[in-house]
Amino acid sequence: MRAKFDLRVKFLLLVTISFLVIISLIYIFTKNEIRNFFIERTKEIFSEQIQNNAKDFFNLNQQYSLKISGNYKEFIDSIEEIPGITDVKLIDPNGIIIFSSSITDIGSSVSKDSSFSSAINGETKLDNIDYEKNILNFTTPIKSSDGEVRGIVRAKGLLSGAIDQTNYYLIKIIIILSSVSFIYILISYIIFSNASKSIEEQDRSITDKSKALEEERELDEAIMASVAESLIVINKDGQIVLFNPEAEKITGHKLDEVEYRLYKKILIFCDKEGKELR
Repeated sequence: MRAKFDLRVKFLLLVTISFLVIISLIYIFTKNEIRNFFIERTKEIFSEQIQNNAKDFFNLNQQYSLKISGNYKEFIDSIEEIPGITDVKLIDPNGIIIFSSSITDIGSSVSKDSSFSSAINGETKLDNIDYEKNILNFTTPIKSSDGEVRGIVRAKGLLSGAIDQTNYYLIKIIIILSSVSFIYILISYIIFSNASKSIEEQDRSITDKSKALEEERELDEAIMASVAESLIVINKDGQIVLFNPEAEKITGHKLDEVEYRLYKKILIFCDKEGKELR
């Protein structure tokens, strides 16, 4: 019984470990996917907010270059008022920084940067991410209503919101996976326990039947041995199944020699006159 119990414990432990491994793998891959999704979403939100602010300060429906337009300081201030955005640089379509919080950057060219090439083609580019400080660096275009790029903004954005959302959904995923795992392990244990009990009952039934058959055989043998005359029992197929000691004396055959053999090949029956019976 103890061996059966130990087997159930081993099974439960195996299922638990397997599910923990699966949950860990799902968590690792899901974490990266969710984090990347919210980082990308944060970048797009920053880009949309900057584009909306640009419309307030520049008439983007007219043909002009940011290089000859004013209101740079006010425009930069309006962008830095957006929660999470800092260190803003304004770049004209030629790749020249025309405004920056760092004076040394003004006038320098970024036209060879891959992020500038992406932005000038109308795509917001995620430059890099500092996970220790939870900051992303991105470059986004300022477009007119007809989709033409009029200028480019490069800035830093805080990822605190994206990280918070990632952690929130990861906690929900962990709770769901843990609940599913617990239910699965519980159901598996119940099924395994019931199967084990069924097998135990079958084993017990077989053992009881074998014991009963053995006792019945011993009783038959005891009866056979106690009979004073020769006693031979033959089944429907003509095979010898019982052969008492008196029969052994008369025939000269032992039980183990004749058991389950055809009686016609072992015994010859004669009438009173000694003629062989057929």
